Amino acid sequence: AYYQIGETAAALDIELLLEPLDRLANKRNLLGPTQETLAMIQTLRNHGVPISFAWDAAHAGLNGENIEKSLEEAGPALAQMHLSNAVLEPRDPRYGDHHMSFGAPGFLTGSFAASLLRKGASLPERTAPLYVAVEVRCLPEQDPFQLEKGCREFLQRAMATARDQSN
Repeated sequence: AYYQIGETAAALDIELLLEPLDRLANKRNLLGPTQETLAMIQTLRNHGVPISFAWDAAHAGLNGENIEKSLEEAGPALAQMHLSNAVLEPRDPRYGDHHMSFGAPGFLTGSFAASLLRKGASLPERTAPLYVAVEVRCLPEQDPFQLEKGCREFLQRAMATARDQSN
């Protein structure tokens, strides 16, 4: 079935993206850790399937991986990078991937996002353009336009910091 999907994708000139989720937290998906996902992507690529890695910071953290190392490992197949925040402490009632705003009580601060952007941009094995997204869920009491503005400003600051620290 995977190869049929790959043949169809190739015929349509599209590339598939595989985003592993968390195995240990609230989503509890089978495919989670970076090394396993990368192995699957490599196997599919070896059979002609046009597929790349959509890496997510929260999913890597919730899988108990070192987040920066996980990003490095995804490098050979990386096409997307999702900056998402999560509470990584299992005893915390906010534990899991709920697309929360950036900063405490989650792990994703502006400086850590900048570090991830720098690392993603400098991966030598990456062969595709790197697309970056921020993932924050709008809660009913929030103004979606203000949330979007805050996400855009967070990403702009992180990108500026990443650029300044690379020089």
